[in-house]
Amino acid sequence: MQIEPIEEQILNKLTFAESLESLFEEIDQPNHIISDVLKQLIRKRLVATVKDKESKKTQIYYDSDHMDSFAYIITASGLNMLGH
Repeated sequence: MQIEPIEEQILNKLTFAESLESLFEEIDQPNHIISDVLKQLIRKRLVATVKDKESKKTQIYYDSDHMDSFAYIITASGLNMLGH
C-alpha cells in the first residue's frame, strides 16, 4: 500500500500523541484536509485515538464530529508503513 505525502506528514507527527490543534499548527494544509486524511488513517488502522495527550491507552471509538476532543497516535501498522 502506497501512502500520500500528506498521510506521511501526519504519521510522522504522531510518534507521540498529538491533539488535532497541534496537527493544524504543524502541517501546512487546510484544516479540513488534515481532518479528512486523519479519518482515513484511522479507518486504515494506521492511527489510533487516545483520550488525551497524556494517555497511553487507545480508544476503541472516536466521535468524528468532535475530533478535537481526542488525541491521535501512530499505530504499529502506521510505523511499518513508514518503514520504522
